[in-house]
Amino acid sequence: MLRSKPRHAFARRFEGQPTKDDIVITTGSEIGGLLVDGLGDGVLVEAPQLPTTELNFLRTMSFGLLQVRDFVSHLQLILNDVRKANAKLTQKHHLHIFLRRPAWVSE
Repeated sequence: MLRSKPRHAFARRFEGQPTKDDIVITTGSEIGGLLVDGLGDGVLVEAPQLPTTELNFLRTMSFGLLQVRDFVSHLQLILNDVRKANAKLTQKHHLHIFLRRPAWVSE
């Protein structure tokens, strides 16, 4: 999907001794929504106090957020295609197929 808007990466730095749960919940709630809304393309999560053995955890979690963003974008495209097909069917055959937009999908 091509976009003309400038893209952004979001960064989150954790100080102290955060747990993995703290990192996942905080990053998901602060950055995940922005990614799903299409406002960014990248994630940088820093937790300097985490042991270097946990770097793979940070990488996996960041990629997971990006995959969710891509999945939601794909669902939105499918929904738009279904709406277009529904409009064509309604015009041609006077069929009335009603599809409700989920609350989380914006116009």
